[in-house]
Amino acid sequence: MEGLKHEPDALRPQPRPAVLIELRKILSLEQHAPAVGTSSPASSASRVDLPAPEGPVTATDSPARISSETSSTMVSVPSGLLTCLQRFSARRTRLRIVGAWALGLGLVFIALQNAVASDHTILVLGDSLSAALGIRPEQGWVALLAQRLQAQGYGYQIVNASVSGETTSGGLERLPRALQLHQPGTVILELGANDGLRGLPVSETRENLAHMVRLSQAAGARVLLVGMRIPPNYGPRYTEQFARMFPELANQYHLPLVPFLLEKVALDPTRMQQDGMHPNAQGEPPVLDTLWPYLKPLLKKNPQSGDVDGQNLAEVVSAPRARGSRPDAAALAQAAAGGNLCRAWRARRLHPDGCAAHLPATR
Repeated sequence: MEGLKHEPDALRPQPRPAVLIELRKILSLEQHAPAVGTSSPASSASRVDLPAPEGPVTATDSPARISSETSSTMVSVPSGLLTCLQRFSARRTRLRIVGAWALGLGLVFIALQNAVASDHTILVLGDSLSAALGIRPEQGWVALLAQRLQAQGYGYQIVNASVSGETTSGGLERLPRALQLHQPGTVILELGANDGLRGLPVSETRENLAHMVRLSQAAGARVLLVGMRIPPNYGPRYTEQFARMFPELANQYHLPLVPFLLEKVALDPTRMQQDGMHPNAQGEPPVLDTLWPYLKPLLKKNPQSGDVDGQNLAEVVSAPRARGSRPDAAALAQAAAGGNLCRAWRARRLHPDGCAAHLPATR
């Protein structure tokens, strides 16, 4: 103590240098301290980016790309149900494709079958002479034709669209529907007799027949024209005009022609019914025999072959015309002079004084 008392200056505090380390820490804090002042939020955001639908994001005013945060617990592989649905959808698509191909092939096959079936269809458009008036339907020449075709292996289908009392105008009205419905390969056109028996203008009958021929040919069908004759009591002028109508049409449209359907029965009372205008059951087979030589060359025996059986079509148009094979105009005139044709048509049953002035129309 004595030393301190006598040496008071020895204990006087001495100035020391500042600790630079502590000073640097203070300066570092001062550099990052915010400037003194007040702050306030923006009155309105210039742009707000909404979160993407995958996960939550933080809204920002920055134009930079927004990064989303997705939970790591989400499944990163397809679930079993989704895999099954995808497999089922693929299988169903394949089945649809296969089904479409099968349907297309089926339609093509059906179309080919219908084409073959249609080509082997014969449409008979006629009147009471083809409708088997007065006898059983199976006794008519159309039914007998179907039996002959089947027996000889032709395999044709016969559609009999004949109506008793039909005229060419009525047939013309019905033909388009019949062609559309049956699509025949061959049309046997047996009309005109009732037009003649009613005394209708030959020009009108001819135009109706020509129109039916054009419709049939436009539908792709071959046409067999069946000629008819009327009794001579209608007068030579009308009778000759009517008789010439059928060969003129056949020449104009290049058709095979049956000159006279009743050639083998018209003058035979034993083969005609009491009205003298329609064949009876015994007369129907000869009617078919008259038509058959003109129809046969048009037929196809083999469905796969495009050739007609028998003669060439050019030969059909000029089918047998030897003297005596059918009554020609002179023979008919001679028969009329002797009264045979009137008796064949049973005209005396319609008029007691001889040939009737107007025979009734074929029913």
